[in-house]
Amino acid sequence: MKNYIKKIMVGFLGFVMLISSQSAFAGSVTWNQASNDCKGLSIINATTLEGYENPCWPSSSVSADKGETINVRIYYHNTGTVTATNTRVMLIPTTSLDTSSKTKTFTGRIVSDQGSISFSSSVRANISSSQSLTLSSVKWYTNNKSETLTPLLNGQTGSEVLTDRGLSIGSITAGWPSQGSVVVAFKISSNTTPEVCQDTSATNYGGPLPCTYPPQVCKDPNATNYGGALPCVYPHPVSCTISNFEANPNSITTGNSSVLTWNTNNCNQVVITPNVGTYGPSGSKTVYPAVTTTYTLKAYAPNGTLGDTDNVTVTVNSIPVNMTGNLSASSSSCTIAEGNSTCGIPFSWTTQNPEATSSITHDGMTVANGNNGSKTFAISKGTQTYYLYNNSKLLDTETVSASCASGTSWNGSVCERVVVNNCTINNFNANPTSITSGESSVLSWNTSNCVNVVISNLNYNVPNSGSQAVYPTVTKTYTLTAYGQNGASDTRSVTVYVNQPSVCQINHFTASPSSITKGESSTLSWDTTDCNSVSISSIGTVSTSGSRSVSPTSTKTYTLTAYGANNVTQTKSVTVYVDDSSMCVINDFMASRSHITQGQSSILNWSTENCVNVVISNLNYNVPNSGSQAVYPTVTKTYTLTAYGQNGASDTRSVTV
Repeated sequence: MKNYIKKIMVGFLGFVMLISSQSAFAGSVTWNQASNDCKGLSIINATTLEGYENPCWPSSSVSADKGETINVRIYYHNTGTVTATNTRVMLIPTTSLDTSSKTKTFTGRIVSDQGSISFSSSVRANISSSQSLTLSSVKWYTNNKSETLTPLLNGQTGSEVLTDRGLSIGSITAGWPSQGSVVVAFKISSNTTPEVCQDTSATNYGGPLPCTYPPQVCKDPNATNYGGALPCVYPHPVSCTISNFEANPNSITTGNSSVLTWNTNNCNQVVITPNVGTYGPSGSKTVYPAVTTTYTLKAYAPNGTLGDTDNVTVTVNSIPVNMTGNLSASSSSCTIAEGNSTCGIPFSWTTQNPEATSSITHDGMTVANGNNGSKTFAISKGTQTYYLYNNSKLLDTETVSASCASGTSWNGSVCERVVVNNCTINNFNANPTSITSGESSVLSWNTSNCVNVVISNLNYNVPNSGSQAVYPTVTKTYTLTAYGQNGASDTRSVTVYVNQPSVCQINHFTASPSSITKGESSTLSWDTTDCNSVSISSIGTVSTSGSRSVSPTSTKTYTLTAYGANNVTQTKSVTVYVDDSSMCVINDFMASRSHITQGQSSILNWSTENCVNVVISNLNYNVPNSGSQAVYPTVTKTYTLTAYGQNGASDTRSVTV
């Protein structure tokens, strides 16, 4: 069905407070406990888009009018550690769906065999008049951020979500990939009621519109007809002018407001049309035009004569109405009878707020037109997908399948009756199945009731049963096809895997310089070919080719061991000669593991000679001159060891985990 809601959730981390009460069953399943989970129950006005945000709907209350559509979403996320089986969702109206109330309230539940949740909060729609709600559609969206619109399980219609049993969504595995939501849409009725005058100062209060009022009198003591009927009359005429008349803002979106502000000179009152009213000579008024409207202000002098006139226009930009559509098949599959190439499945479709005429397409071709309709489509062998488009926009899809009837098989054009194949391959083997290039393997086969046998990758005919040596230089699959009298065939394949020999070699292993003074360093350099791993004594595992600085405190021989295929090893040694002295030097500083997974540890090991103080960066405490320490970095980190001697000289060495 349509992908209406753009949902949810970019890489969520952490678990915090539970948004509603939990029921614990066997296993460990909880619902919606991640800190950045959407609200378990939320609501939008699908016609005006009030309350809609992406990816989550934050609103618990929206306003609506007759004829509009509201959507209630039930969001689920298995935040436990096991799969929730037999999972069902329920939307529970706590007020009547008929016309007895203007406010419609819902709560909900998620139930499974391992754990349930009853939402502690509710959502409501505040309707401007007493109207009824009718279930319009139920959509199921799965697969986290991909928001896959998924057919309901087991032929459910969606109305099950309003029952005590609930709508079944099957087994929900733990974690983000399986989280999703169920969106329940309701259509608001369009019942009308007579409007009456609600102004208590009107003489016809409670009666039919328009309101009527008693005659007004002149209340200006400066007027010659003070206390008499309007308009007021003055002994000397005055000039009534408008100093300003403006709207702020002068461009709005449907449903928003603009403020009219005015000032006049020597005026008694103003009249603003259309449908604003009579006001004092200066003031302001908030207006809510539904369409672009030009407001006219007429200013009247104290004697009642019309003075100045001015106009302002408020431009109203409409909110785009969201177009949606539904395409559904009466069945997800059908059976093709013997001798036929297709079978029929009835489809139906509807379009809400269409921008043009909808079309149904299949395999790039239009198969039906119309914003609403139904038609039986001929379904070909296999899986077929139909698409609902309007104005080049994809509104919905429906996937169905067709298969051949029992006792028939697809011959490429129709389902034909299956003919028993008496030709059978009893066995087809290769011995051995894995060789080294240059060696051989023997293919052996045996068939029954066959008249012709061929083997792929052999350029000659073979007997119906027999054996043949082959010498592949690369991994190769051999397929034996046996044919019977009636043309039917049987096929079987074997693969001979060919291993290419390789030899692990140490190209060079050197120390430069080969003689140093105690406290200095020498660089070990090495290069290998076709080796799986390399280690150096006193250092540990290293890359297959590279270099490493060493600072031995005494003459030391380093041995490089290279490991090749089949555990064949090669070794080579170099010696670094050290002229000993009494200066402070770091003999060794290494990490037991240079690569770890977050949460694991590595052991730092070090030894020094002739040093009085040793510090290691990224550790907040002193360390002994020689020792070891476990570290638990959460990101890649470099630890630097600095050793200080009696004379203030120092030695430094670093390792990275």
